[in-house]
Amino acid sequence: MGNKCVKDVAGYSLKDLFIGSEGTFGIITKVLLRLIPKPAAKKTMVATFARMDDAAETVSAIIAGQVIPCTLEFLDRTTIRCVEDFAHIGLPLDCEALLLMETDGIRRWWLRKPPKWKRLPGTSLH
Repeated sequence: MGNKCVKDVAGYSLKDLFIGSEGTFGIITKVLLRLIPKPAAKKTMVATFARMDDAAETVSAIIAGQVIPCTLEFLDRTTIRCVEDFAHIGLPLDCEALLLMETDGIRRWWLRKPPKWKRLPGTSLH
C-alpha cells in the first residue's frame, strides 16, 4: 500500500480503495511499518525573484542538485497577492515570483553548511 516515491499524487490510492471496500477487496494479513523520527531541525526560506523564469530555473537547479525539500511552493505575482489579501502573512508584494521552501535535517548541518539556494543567481532570500 505504501510507496517509496517522495511525492505520489498520480493514480488511484490503493489504501483508500482497500479501506473503502469494507473487506470485500481483501484481508490484511501482515503490516510492515517504518517509523521515521521527527527531524532535529527545520528551516523555512522565502526566495523572491524579479523574473518568473529565474524562479523556474531555480526550481530546476534545486531538483538537479538532488536537494529534496519538504515543501517547495512556486507562487506567481497574482497568487502572492491573493494569499496576502486573504491571510495577511507578510509576503513580499514587490516581486514577480516567490519560492517558499522548507527543509529538515540536522541542526548543526544548517550552522556549518549554507543551503545551495544561496548560491543561485537571481535569488533573494528572506
